[in-house]
Amino acid sequence: MIGAVLAIIRRDLTLSWRGLSDVIAGLSFFTMIIALVPLALGPDPASLALIAPAVLWIAALLATVPQMERLFAVDAAEGGIDHLLMTPHPLPLLVLGKAIAAWISIGLPLVLASPLMGMMLGLPTTAITTVMLALALGTLGLLLLGIAAAALVLGAKRGGVLMAILILPLAMPILIFGTAASAAAMTGDNAATALTLLAAITLMMLALAPPAAAISLRHAAE
Repeated sequence: MIGAVLAIIRRDLTLSWRGLSDVIAGLSFFTMIIALVPLALGPDPASLALIAPAVLWIAALLATVPQMERLFAVDAAEGGIDHLLMTPHPLPLLVLGKAIAAWISIGLPLVLASPLMGMMLGLPTTAITTVMLALALGTLGLLLLGIAAAALVLGAKRGGVLMAILILPLAMPILIFGTAASAAAMTGDNAATALTLLAAITLMMLALAPPAAAISLRHAAE
């Protein structure tokens, strides 16, 4: 069973590296949004530091949502969804494998880029570790939410618009607590409460999103 999940992760990561332009596009979008903020507001470090946590999280959201529609695109085009449905392994676990692969190819590059982007916005170096941890938890929660939404709108016309309508309201708690944790770290306050709540939301997504996606995939295949 674990071997099947690892095989799904390896397959999806291989496909992601073959289509490396998609990974680069998300990371480039993330960096461009953040790089434009100093140009728009001016280079004053104090002003930029005030909005740095919110800018990082908005950029992360805008960089990940457009890529969520393609989470099942290759499987739908090549008949991979039928193969997933016919395997003897629990479908929610296979969906979880796809979510982990999506986080590695979409969310992890944003986490690794966040120290440089944070310093560009005047974020103190003492806050970098907390910001990276919050982004790691938050982007995983976003992609779990995205994989459930991608399965729900599979085959629908204007699926990208529908996904945005589904995801953006549900993503607000992740953005709120992620920004709160980052802001607390920036000011030297205790970020543990916000991080705990963010982790709780991600764990809830971990429990609910794969079964919800599996139900949607079975319904789409009928």
